Amino acid sequence: MLDRLAAAIDRHCVGLGTDTAVPRLFLVSVEEPIEPTDLLYEPMICFVAGGTKRTTAGELSQVARPGEMLLTTIDLPVTIELEQVPYRSAVLHIDDQALTEMLVEMDDTTPAAPSSAGGRSARR
Repeated sequence: MLDRLAAAIDRHCVGLGTDTAVPRLFLVSVEEPIEPTDLLYEPMICFVAGGTKRTTAGELSQVARPGEMLLTTIDLPVTIELEQVPYRSAVLHIDDQALTEMLVEMDDTTPAAPSSAGGRSARR
C-alpha cells in the first residue's frame, strides 16, 4: 500500500510540493537531502509514504518513517530535517472550523464523573 501511495505521489507531484484537485491535500516529493528548514505547521495530518522526516518543536523531536503519520492540531513553528530520501508524503490540511467543531463535540461526549459511593446520586 505504501508503495502505491509513493508511486501516486511520484506521478502527480511536480517539484518539492504540489497542490491537488482534492481540497486541502498537498503532495511532497524530495529527491535530495536538504538543510534543516524552519516551517510553520498548520493543523494537518502528514502521511509518510517514503523516506524519513524528523520534526523538532522546541525541545521535542519526533521521527516519522514510512507508514507513520504526524498530526498537528495547532499552528506550530518547527524545524524539519529529512533523514532519509527520497521522501514522499501526502499532507491533508485540517479545516480550522471543522477541527473546532470536532473538539467541541468530543468535549460534549466526555463521560460524566463517577457518582458517589454505591452508585447513588448525591442529589437532595
